[in-house]
Amino acid sequence: DFSVQCKQQLEKIGKIKKMLSEAVSVSITTDAATMNTGDSYVTVTAHWIDTQWNIMSCVLGISISNEEIASVVKNLTNVEFMLENRLDAITTDQGANFIAAVKLLLDEGVTEEQVRCACHKLQLSIKHSLEEIRTPSASFIGLFRTIASSINNSPRLLDALRKSQKDPLIQCILDQSEPDLPTEEPHMDDSYTDTVAGNSFCDYS
Repeated sequence: DFSVQCKQQLEKIGKIKKMLSEAVSVSITTDAATMNTGDSYVTVTAHWIDTQWNIMSCVLGISISNEEIASVVKNLTNVEFMLENRLDAITTDQGANFIAAVKLLLDEGVTEEQVRCACHKLQLSIKHSLEEIRTPSASFIGLFRTIASSINNSPRLLDALRKSQKDPLIQCILDQSEPDLPTEEPHMDDSYTDTVAGNSFCDYS
């Protein structure tokens, strides 16, 4: 029931607090997501190395993002999980809301450094590259139109195009159909050669 779930959740939080209390330094990542319902949430995840040199990660909390991001992070790290003076860095994307939030946290001494998410940087680079590619696409379309116009205005080129379209293979490509293949199986006599592994041949006669 609900009381059992609450007890289990509190036990998990207690274990996380114990593990974090042994960490010399901790870094966090935070990001926001919008659900299909339109609700937005901010997630804060802690990362550290334990006393056995194991890399550890754990979600500290999820909060509705209409709260100030800086307040959410500060409450989770300094109050809830007591990471004051041990929070080395915060990794975020380059969203204006996160940049502003981390600036506040840096000014208040909650963390020492902001790290920009490499995956988000890569995404922005790809997006920018695609936008650059789209720009000359109009010139490609113009080139194709010029070629089509040249063919239409040249009886010789138009005749050559029509002849090529009658080619069976070209017709299959245009129709997106399979070419006609011979249905008769090749004749094999009693003595034939079969291919085996290693590209060697054995005579079965």
